[in-house]
Amino acid sequence: MARLALAAPAIVVAVLAVCCGGGNPSSPSGPSATPTPSTPAPTTVTLYPSVEEPASISSEYPHWADFVDPFPPHKYLDAGWNYWKRVEPPHDRSWSGFAAALKFDLAPIARRTVTKATLRLYVLHAKRDPKIAPPIKLNALSTAWDPETITWNVLAGIPFHTSGESRVPTPSTTGPLDWNVTDIVRNWASGAWGNYGLRMSVDRYPDPGYESWASISVCATAGVGDVLSPECQRPVLIVDCQ
Repeated sequence: MARLALAAPAIVVAVLAVCCGGGNPSSPSGPSATPTPSTPAPTTVTLYPSVEEPASISSEYPHWADFVDPFPPHKYLDAGWNYWKRVEPPHDRSWSGFAAALKFDLAPIARRTVTKATLRLYVLHAKRDPKIAPPIKLNALSTAWDPETITWNVLAGIPFHTSGESRVPTPSTTGPLDWNVTDIVRNWASGAWGNYGLRMSVDRYPDPGYESWASISVCATAGVGDVLSPECQRPVLIVDCQ
């Protein structure tokens, strides 16, 4: 009987060790922590145009409205309106208008959060009329277009978004010119809008009654064998995103 009484405590200790883990080093001490999702580091992405197409119209040369430039890529893009009096008879008032379309490959920013977007163009020839500064506007085109067939008449018929429009006064000096296109690029990056590029144009203003050169030329991408002015810089879209 004395032996049985001494053995009982040992049995109890063994049972407790089996039931409660008894200090097994492989047993978890508590629930595992849920990993915190990582936030993408802010980055600045620099994009260059994949397409740049000019378009123009003239009362003196009506065929310009349907003229397709056969030599892309182009060295310069124009925007604005000019008025002048013809030197030759009948000496009537003439005018010309200029616009352009640009498109960027946005694959590097697809589905990312855009915090800021700037289109920077380099003005090579500034307007010469000190009295008139028709605003140059940028709008996101809303349907597809073919760069092989773009003309003034074609561009005029392509619908565009009025929301997100960015405007700047026609510059009277050369050098970099920036547009805030954050709203447009956000819609592109999120997939809310299809990326069909930008339309650069002006609202036609009334004939001021005198010679008025209110259009500008900005640098574009040089083709093979083309030589740009030394100060020219390519169009660039600068996007801050996460």
